[in-house]
Amino acid sequence: MNAYRFTLPLLAPLALASIAHAQAVPANCAAKAVATIEALARHDHDGARRNLDAQLVANSRQMEPMWDALIEQNWGPYRSHDSAETTANGDHTTTVRLPLRFDHGETTATFTCSPKEGGAIAEFSLL
Repeated sequence: MNAYRFTLPLLAPLALASIAHAQAVPANCAAKAVATIEALARHDHDGARRNLDAQLVANSRQMEPMWDALIEQNWGPYRSHDSAETTANGDHTTTVRLPLRFDHGETTATFTCSPKEGGAIAEFSLL
C-alpha cells in the first residue's frame, strides 16, 4: 500500500510533461508554418527549408519556382497572414491552415507536421 503512495507522486511529473508536450506540438507546428511562409516571402529558400522533413527538402526545388511564379504572375507580393487554425490528428500529426493575403488575392496554406524528425513539416500545399 505504501509503495502506491510513493509511485503516484513520481508519475505525476511525467503525466504533466506529456500534457505540456501535446499542447506544445500544435503551437510549434503553427510557428513553423508561419516561419516557412515568411521565409518564402523574403525569397529565403534555405530558411523556408529549415522546418521541412527530409522528403520535402528533397522536393523543395519544385516548391520554390512554384511560389515565385505565383507571386509574380498571380497574387502579387505577400502581405500578411491571419491566425493559424491548428488541428491535432489521430495519427499524432498536426495540421495547420494558414490564411494568406497578397496584393491581388487570398489563399490558404495547409501544413502537416509529423512527430518524426522533431515535428518537421511533412506536407505543404496552397489552396
